[in-house]
Amino acid sequence: MSTFDLDAFPFVKARHFRASAPPRAVRLIVIHSMEAPEKGETAENVAHFFATTDREASAHLCVDSDSTVRCVADDDVAFAAPGANADGVHLELAGFARQTEPEWLDAFGVLMLERAAVAAADYCIKYRIPARRLSNAELADKANRGIVSHAQVSQVFKKSDHTDPGEGFPWAFFLDRVSRHVQAQQTTLSRSSTMATIKSVKLKAADGPPSVEIEIGHAQFGKYEFSLFDTDGRNPVVVGSGLTHDALPDNFQVDGNPATLNGRFLSWSANIIAAGNEPNPQFSVAVHVRQRGAEVTGSPITKQGPLTGPRAEFDFVKLEVS
Repeated sequence: MSTFDLDAFPFVKARHFRASAPPRAVRLIVIHSMEAPEKGETAENVAHFFATTDREASAHLCVDSDSTVRCVADDDVAFAAPGANADGVHLELAGFARQTEPEWLDAFGVLMLERAAVAAADYCIKYRIPARRLSNAELADKANRGIVSHAQVSQVFKKSDHTDPGEGFPWAFFLDRVSRHVQAQQTTLSRSSTMATIKSVKLKAADGPPSVEIEIGHAQFGKYEFSLFDTDGRNPVVVGSGLTHDALPDNFQVDGNPATLNGRFLSWSANIIAAGNEPNPQFSVAVHVRQRGAEVTGSPITKQGPLTGPRAEFDFVKLEVS
């Protein structure tokens, strides 16, 4: 079970695709750039284009900084990259192939790449695709599974001349985020020999539902998300998410009877970039768990260090209720 259900994304049906009887054999995740501006409405605009165009073009997902739109069902074949249509799922990302790596990793790009990484991780798990980029030789051998660019599909199968998402695409950053999401989703937080290494916070059943606060340091731009897992580390439910750039804490309530939280796990991820040009920037993330306004035992959970580029942080705690 992944954090985001692919079927839950808004669906704007593309005009052109090929229906396929499920389950489709998918071995590739193909990354595209939309050749459209980095704007919050670009995913919707390109999805509308796929829905109305006379041109035989489509993709499974369109992604920008604040939305993901499905255009073709996973088990159907999108018309996206000849040579990799039948056995690929295709992600269109807002931006241009001409962009440099710093341009891809601006504030918009980091948010968009995070959304795309979550979706790619879901596909990795669904189709048992390793979170790795294939070489051209590996792509040509249809026994291999992985992530590729549209440009590679053009180079290997020679059925198109597209070069997206371009030489400046930040593959190392993107693949790291995909890998982290795959690992987070596949990790079984069960009672095992490793249990002693898992941090816990202690709640009191009589003190009511806990509140959670996240604080990301000064001069940092961050996107965060909290999920609540079952006691066996499965079935995550997003309980809070947002953006922060003002060094002020964000708060939200974890609803429900505290007794029902016993043994469950609260996880969080935060994607952080420097918001200014300060020399030797540092990052800090602090998560506080409180009941009736008071810090509970085991809280806060903090991390800090140098911020040499876009940074992704992930952590979790076990909730113990007495």
